[in-house]
Order: sequence, then C-alpha cells, then structure tokens
Amino acid sequence: MRLCGWRKENTPQNVGGYLLDKETGTMPIFVKYAASQYEDEFLNAQEMRYYSKNGRTPQSPEFRWVREGADAGLAEWQRTHFVPLFVMRKAEEADGRYYYVGHVAAFDRPTLTTKPTASGEGRVNVTLSTLRLAKPLDPELYRHLTS
Repeated sequence: MRLCGWRKENTPQNVGGYLLDKETGTMPIFVKYAASQYEDEFLNAQEMRYYSKNGRTPQSPEFRWVREGADAGLAEWQRTHFVPLFVMRKAEEADGRYYYVGHVAAFDRPTLTTKPTASGEGRVNVTLSTLRLAKPLDPELYRHLTS
C-alpha cells in the first residue's frame, strides 16, 4: 500500500479485494484471477468484468466515491482518484504474487446483481462493473494472466 501513500500498511489479504482510502484518494483492487467465488474476468486487454465485495450496491460508499468528480472529465477524475489494479494468477496463488496491471480509468455500468453465498444457501447482493484500464495490458502479460 506504500504505492498509494497510506499511513497504515495493509497486506492484500487484509484488504479483502479492495479498500478505499479517501484521505489519499486511492482504492487499490486485488483480484485472484480464476480463483475467486465470483467470475471476475478480463473481457479484453483493457477491460475486466468485476464483482464487488458481498453486500455492496451501486450506492455503497466506494461506488459513490467512484462517481465523485466524474462529471468534470477523465483528466480531473484521475487527478483525484487513483485505482491501481493488481491481479494474481490462480496457478501462482501459492507464491502470493500479484501483478500490477495498471490503473482503472473508469467503472462502467455499475449494476446491482446477486451471487450465491459461499455456503450455496441463498444469495447476496454485489455490484457488477466493467473496469476500464487507462491503457491496455502488455500483450505478453495479458496472455500470461489469462492462460
């Protein structure tokens, strides 16, 4: 979390997928690719289908924060919002290694949906978005992460 300038150090395991720090205007996102209970996946080298934590809606604090300043344009939004995206390949889960793949430039179409609970009994609210990176992934890294 030093990349984000946080006062308190957190490990990715303690973040639980993502954590908003309004003081620094940062919200790093950690995805265990092809290993999560959700179906987070790259749609292409610049976009990822992404599910929020359980119990979140488009009106949850992190999604309200994402919308703040969006009307001012992309350049202004990126000046006040830094959302680095880190991805771990399932095959490398034992190593605990995340790859920094770039920063998110937009959360497109945040939509309320549901997913089965971890026990499979019942459903829980989550928010589905398409994360759009500021730049496409390097083709070699994209192949490595998605293979």
